[in-house]
This record gives sequence, structure tokens and C-alpha cells, in this order.
Amino acid sequence: MLSVWPNRIFPLESRIPVVSKVLEKESADPGKTASLFHEYKITRSLIIEGVICPEKIEQTSSVIALITRDLGAIPLKEYIQKHIINLQEFLEIAIQLSETLGRLHNRGIIHGNLLCYLHGVFR
Repeated sequence: MLSVWPNRIFPLESRIPVVSKVLEKESADPGKTASLFHEYKITRSLIIEGVICPEKIEQTSSVIALITRDLGAIPLKEYIQKHIINLQEFLEIAIQLSETLGRLHNRGIIHGNLLCYLHGVFR
């Protein structure tokens, strides 16, 4: 099972809040595991405006976690559920997302899934 950015975490060693994308090894097929490592490899060194890159990938005996600094972003879906968006705000969000997607494509990166957050896009 893939748990996508479910928790804000405060690691003991750094006290800097992070979010995690967690894959449970028990229920993960080899394709999902390979996909998570590939995502980390591709995105860890990206410097593209609008893309929030992972800090590290960690494994325990039961999970693999992609760790990203918590920038306080919220899922676009959650924002839309809680706020009425006027046309101007809708267009601003649409333009930001399309520009970020264009920057990814210009770097030769084709995505299978975008997790859209206000203040950034997770791949």
C-alpha cells in the first residue's frame, strides 16, 4: 500500500518538519518499489521552480519512505473542498501547474502521477 504524504513528521535528530511518502514492503509489488526508487533518483537533484524535491529515501524492515521537507503546502484537492475558488484564482492555479508541467517536460521528464499541492508539485 502506498500512503501519499499522509503525515507531517518531526524527526528527533533534526527537529525540521518533513512529510513522507510511505510504501509498505509487505503489500508492495516489485514494480511499486522500483517506481519509488526511480522517482527518488530522478527528482532528488531537480532544481525546477514549482517542484518540491525529496530530501532522502529511507528503509526499515517494513516500509520504504520518501522524505521531503515540509513546506506547509496543502493538497489542492483539500484546498478546493474548503474554499470557493473564483475564476481568477482558478486560472492562477491552472497557469502555475501548466508552467511547472512544462518545465518538467522541457527537462525530458514524463510523469505518471502528479500530486498537486498549493506552493508546489510533488511528482
